[in-house]
Amino acid sequence: MLSDERENARKVFEALQQSIKEQQPDDVQEQAAVAELEPEDDDDSNPVIVSTQSEISTAVISQAVPVPSATKPAETSVAQQPDQPVIAVVENTEVESAEPASGGNASAEPAEAETANANITEEAGTAENTKTEGSTDASQTDRQTLKRKLSRRGPKEYKLAKIKLQGEQNDFYQAANREMVKNVILKLLAKEAPIEFTALRERVMKLWSFNKASQKFNNLFTEIITEMNVSVVHDRDKDFVWNVQQEPELYNIYREIGERNLQQVCTEELINGLYVAIRENGSMQREKLAREGARRFGCSKFTKVVEETFAYALDKALSEDILRVLNNGKIAISRR
Repeated sequence: MLSDERENARKVFEALQQSIKEQQPDDVQEQAAVAELEPEDDDDSNPVIVSTQSEISTAVISQAVPVPSATKPAETSVAQQPDQPVIAVVENTEVESAEPASGGNASAEPAEAETANANITEEAGTAENTKTEGSTDASQTDRQTLKRKLSRRGPKEYKLAKIKLQGEQNDFYQAANREMVKNVILKLLAKEAPIEFTALRERVMKLWSFNKASQKFNNLFTEIITEMNVSVVHDRDKDFVWNVQQEPELYNIYREIGERNLQQVCTEELINGLYVAIRENGSMQREKLAREGARRFGCSKFTKVVEETFAYALDKALSEDILRVLNNGKIAISRR
């Protein structure tokens, strides 16, 4: 069963993480060996950005527990050795400047229009959804304020990373190829993150000619992800892998569903889709907003699963004061 497989993978996560901690000296921190990746030869309008930073965040492995309405990954920071810079690859993130809302509904309530304008006005240099040096020092209040002010955009095209076949199954298991596997995963994340854990695993399987994931493959794949400087965030009943510099709290775009199903879209993307829908159409009743969100993500039928998925995203947006309920019961963008 998939649930058993996911639970086994999580146990391996925890065991590996504990083993790594016990084996490391106190004064040495293992660094993720990341090679600089060549830009892809396509017509992507959002090119790969390669940057070096003095501090990086360690991997975050969330526990398999029921998810509250506002789930935030815990983060810790380790000092980077000055003679070992880390190359971070970031692609599907947005850095937006202040810009008037487009496609607004002229019939929207005055307070609502004021709200929309307030929420898409950003101070210079703050509207970014990537981690920057010193960002972990910001207070939670400041971060929540920034999150409310983010200028959300979409839909963006969901693009798959163009990576050629890497080899045969036995090549994946070779210790000498370990760093190559990590670099390939980073390249996948640069294009496709945030990506659901099993979807990422399937992408890697195809690159090494696997038709079915054995327990041996699952264990090694989980071990490699644990060693890398990426975040694995539990969201709803799934795990999502985020790129090195992506930060869920500051993620401000949503993408076409593309080569995914709705359950492989993280809640942050769903919230951004709902936000843009309100900004463009004005306040809506809860069910109408959920249906509009489903339409934007290409759901042909409004099934119970679709309804529950958007209900979760809406509740989280309300709990984090990204959206608010008006006196008439309609949902609008938060003005605070």
